[in-house]
Amino acid sequence: MTPLDLALRFVEALVWPLSVLVAVIIVVRVTAPRAARPAPPPPRPVAQHAGDSVGTAIAEVEALTGRGGGPPPDATVHLGETVRLTPTDHRDAEWHVVEHLRAGHVVIIDLSALDETAATRLVEFCGGFTLGGGGTFFQISGTVVLLTPERSR
Repeated sequence: MTPLDLALRFVEALVWPLSVLVAVIIVVRVTAPRAARPAPPPPRPVAQHAGDSVGTAIAEVEALTGRGGGPPPDATVHLGETVRLTPTDHRDAEWHVVEHLRAGHVVIIDLSALDETAATRLVEFCGGFTLGGGGTFFQISGTVVLLTPERSR
């Protein structure tokens, strides 16, 4: 028996057990239950006391639109379709607000799932968009605002 034959037999003897071991490892890794990700913490409610930044932003937007929290001079509201948003990220919410207001939908936004900074940014964005677009902005409750598009002519 030559040294080459001995080397080939040695490799043959090792290949079968190693391939079985690799197959077992793959099967175990694929079928083993995976550890679930921990659930994210529940959203913090937005503080509703005098002087909070969300309340201040809402008051500023209502003052800019000339509504002062009351109904607009012409209280015609488009109720063709109403969309309710409960955003968890202000960037996505801004996109949805723009799309729905441009489509002529009334948008109701619940700010309770956002942290205070994100809620303030969204309120300021919505106020600017409705002010520039001729729509209206109303505060319904501490964390809910209503946006209406420009009236059709």
